[in-house]
Amino acid sequence: MSLPIDQDFIWDKSSHYELFVPEKPLAPHSLQVRGNENYGEMFDLLQKAAAQWDDFFIYTSRPSLTEWEFIPYTRESYAWTQQFSVLWSVIRGAAAQSTQQRSATLERYKVSPVATSHKIEGRDAFCDPQVIERQRIFSKGKVEILFNYAPQGDEHFLIVPKAHRTDFRDLQRDEFVEAMESADKIVRHYLSKGLNCYLFHKTGSWAGQTVPHWHLHIVVVDPSKDFAAKLGVGWRMLFGARPLPPDILKGRVEMLQVELTEFR
Repeated sequence: MSLPIDQDFIWDKSSHYELFVPEKPLAPHSLQVRGNENYGEMFDLLQKAAAQWDDFFIYTSRPSLTEWEFIPYTRESYAWTQQFSVLWSVIRGAAAQSTQQRSATLERYKVSPVATSHKIEGRDAFCDPQVIERQRIFSKGKVEILFNYAPQGDEHFLIVPKAHRTDFRDLQRDEFVEAMESADKIVRHYLSKGLNCYLFHKTGSWAGQTVPHWHLHIVVVDPSKDFAAKLGVGWRMLFGARPLPPDILKGRVEMLQVELTEFR
């Protein structure tokens, strides 16, 4: 259950969303965004936070997809230690912060410098038609829905914009909205089967982004093995997952194309 929003710790808001310092953040300097299904407004608020950091991780396990945590990574400590700390908080639960700590976070956002640009031109794996063809489950107007060739859970989808977008800051509002609408359909499908979904995306090498083309992860796990599943997903996020053999990948993609045919 979500904790009530303390009005004293709201950094910014729109008509339907609020961006605030949570009581139990997954990492120092985290913000949460919460509202209704107006994904465009959520995008606008998250972009304001993204403009202040070079590296960040955006995560949710909420079924409605209208509550996300924005988790920045600083260059003040090693990337892997920050990544491990965040994943451990996801697995075990986050600790409550004091009023003073939350106030310090709010003040930092008021004075933080604007992030530097890391836009990378050129082609990458998600600009390769052969990669898209091998992994495509279905396609929408501005995004492709793919199966991850090295899944981190029972199922693992990637939603990528068809146009080259280096990271979240480069993403367009309508692309994000379409990605979220597709993600919502996939999540609802697996929730109806009694499964859990974890969604996240990364910007910057410090946050673990390895492909310079924005993509949203949807990892599906069995809730009866929730602790072990989270631990396994976290391990594979940090150290990599084993790629599927080509014939197994082909079979999984074809199976999911049939299972999710109504979303095409």
